[in-house]
Amino acid sequence: MRRKGKKRLLLGALILTLLAAGIGIMALGAGAAMAPVKFDSDVWAAKCTAYTAENRSRTLSDGTAVLTCGGFTGAEDLWNVPETTDKVTIDHAMTVGQGRAGLVLVSPDGTVIRLWEQEQPYTFSPAAGGMTRLRLIGDRGKNIEATITIRDGDGCWIVG
Repeated sequence: MRRKGKKRLLLGALILTLLAAGIGIMALGAGAAMAPVKFDSDVWAAKCTAYTAENRSRTLSDGTAVLTCGGFTGAEDLWNVPETTDKVTIDHAMTVGQGRAGLVLVSPDGTVIRLWEQEQPYTFSPAAGGMTRLRLIGDRGKNIEATITIRDGDGCWIVG
């Protein structure tokens, strides 16, 4: 009887440990479950679908978005434009207090253009094959402030 009691006690402890570990992982949120941040990877910038954001706000007015974020890690679509648009002009200013964050354009084939490496304003023609997306990417970016103005084209801001 004593042996059965020890086995049950050990089995119960094991189940409780696994349950607690599962609850702990769920409590960390989506950001903790995302793949490691590979900020310099074009593939990561194009395909990452998870992010964590702290104290985020965004206002839209007359084609200009003002985005502030206390902290950001991951990647999020902000705007997209169909291939049927002839030309789009994007002008942006962005500051990041700590870590890294930036804006990228991702064409339907996964080609990434890092806007901080381009002259402002940046003018492009959307690629064929689907939507070209404007994404915010970050690697523990803190105190982010961005003003993004999009002129020309028929794009759509993604509200989120």
